Amino acid sequence: MSRCVGAGWLRAFQIPIRVLQADLMFVWFASVYGAVAVLAAALMGKKSILIIAGVDVADEPQLGYGLWRSWWKSKVVALALRQADQVLAVDESLRSEVMQRARYAGGNIEVVPTGYDAGFWKPDAHKERLVLTVAVVSGRPRFLVKGIDLLFSAARALPREQFVLIGVDEQLAAQLGKPTNVRIIPFAHSTELRSWYQRAKVFCLPSRREGLSNSLCEAMLCGCTPVATRVGGNGAAIENTGYVISPDRQHKLPTAIEAALNHVPDVNTAARERISTLFPQSRRHERLHQIVDTLLNVPSV
Repeated sequence: MSRCVGAGWLRAFQIPIRVLQADLMFVWFASVYGAVAVLAAALMGKKSILIIAGVDVADEPQLGYGLWRSWWKSKVVALALRQADQVLAVDESLRSEVMQRARYAGGNIEVVPTGYDAGFWKPDAHKERLVLTVAVVSGRPRFLVKGIDLLFSAARALPREQFVLIGVDEQLAAQLGKPTNVRIIPFAHSTELRSWYQRAKVFCLPSRREGLSNSLCEAMLCGCTPVATRVGGNGAAIENTGYVISPDRQHKLPTAIEAALNHVPDVNTAARERISTLFPQSRRHERLHQIVDTLLNVPSV
């Protein structure tokens, strides 16, 4: 198995060479590069699996976000979605979006949620009264998609509470009005991230769109009480273990955060149990092996 990671036209021209050397292409995200890999595989008679995680079906003109806003990119990606042997969506909400965007019946789509290692993402005994948000944000469109403006508004409404925001550019946050009770950490490795999940009593994800959020599920495994908007897979992940707000009622976010901070006990074992039951890493691995073996005609043992 080999990996092909990168960007730029040179990388795009190298992809068909990698396809020629492979039996199967496993493509994460339906980007233009991913589409090149899938279409090259189809032309060469190779098998392909295309993962849909959320951003790849986004079309949000009011936010300036999503590759489907580009007429030529949308045509290329739509063709790749129809040509892929298997399209795997991480959440049910994405299946209908794929069918709508690519305008086809979606017979090659299956929902295979992301899996999480409950042995690594685990709670500590003590929680602090702080609100944590994790989101990779480097520009204004992502700032709005992840609802960081809504988080800032909630922080201003709760001036005595402490907020920690990981993954956001500090200069961008300052330009867009970061409140004084919000601490910015531009980047954190997985072990440091786990430490923050373990410390925080509340995890807040006020996104305007999502697939199945890795940070939300990791935080819940670490015993955080979740507060999130009902977009993508957020509602199904949380259900009755936290607080889910309708996108049209985002003014309720401060109230939900305050309720979550007052949640008893500090470590939300119900949230952890829900994610470990719904999305175990082993289940995803098993299904992926089955799909790959079927596509490559590997005899079952």
